[in-house]
Amino acid sequence: GNRVELAEVEAAVGSSPLVAAAAVTVDGHRHQLVAFVVLRPEVSQEIGFVWDDPPGTTASSLVSVDQQLVQQHAGAALAVKLKAGQYLAAPVLPSWVVFVDKLPLSANGKVVRGELPDCPFDTVKGTGAASEAVE
Repeated sequence: GNRVELAEVEAAVGSSPLVAAAAVTVDGHRHQLVAFVVLRPEVSQEIGFVWDDPPGTTASSLVSVDQQLVQQHAGAALAVKLKAGQYLAAPVLPSWVVFVDKLPLSANGKVVRGELPDCPFDTVKGTGAASEAVE
């Protein structure tokens, strides 16, 4: 196998004009790359991306979305993957794109990967919010 540099994959995912921030991890169960993406605020507003963030929730909180929102996220996820595909070979493109409201950061500004939400692989393929993962 080839070595995958997560920082290189993150940079490619982050190159999309839709993306404000991105983190990439390897799903330990399926051995696939998962991109966690924070959309730029104007993009989030344009596609009606609204987060249910009641008091006491964390970055790993999952939200429910309706089918229309899932379809809108499918388009955003596809756009992110297509842009990343300009810089990466197909085998190192993230299998899943999961949209989150923010990335969990440490005091020094680094992503705390252990606090990223679990990727719900049983959801609709091709779309993604924190409760809807995109393959």
